[in-house]
Amino acid sequence: MREDEYSLAGKMIAMSIVHGGPGPNFLSRDLVSYISGQSSFHSSVADVTDEEIGKVLQEIQKASSLQTLRDLMVQHSTMLQTAGCFKHVKSLEEKHSIVKEYLRWYIIDRNHSAIERFKNGLATLQVLTALQQYPLVLTPVLCHSKKK
Repeated sequence: MREDEYSLAGKMIAMSIVHGGPGPNFLSRDLVSYISGQSSFHSSVADVTDEEIGKVLQEIQKASSLQTLRDLMVQHSTMLQTAGCFKHVKSLEEKHSIVKEYLRWYIIDRNHSAIERFKNGLATLQVLTALQQYPLVLTPVLCHSKKK
């Protein structure tokens, strides 16, 4: 962040795309969806690279009773409070929304400053505008694909 490398990366990607070079093909669909102004978010616990956080989220997902879920919420309250997900749960089904809210915070919200600088770089040569206007066309150029 201090050296503005996210903006530089966005500029490099924009220049490459505009000049017919390769796209990065490594960004997550959720990130590209967010950058392009789309509302979809489909990340899973498997997308979390921090083992401890992933383990906690899996425990919450696997909670089999309301009391177990409440106990897990209290046990991991600091982690959940940081993301704004700590609350009193009234039903076991709320575990899904808690995990989804945490994932959105973990992937998008906590990285807001870096994402904004990256978007600023992508604005070079109007690539960000094109992505926002034609997300279906440009998303495959930016996103990770298992197909080579």
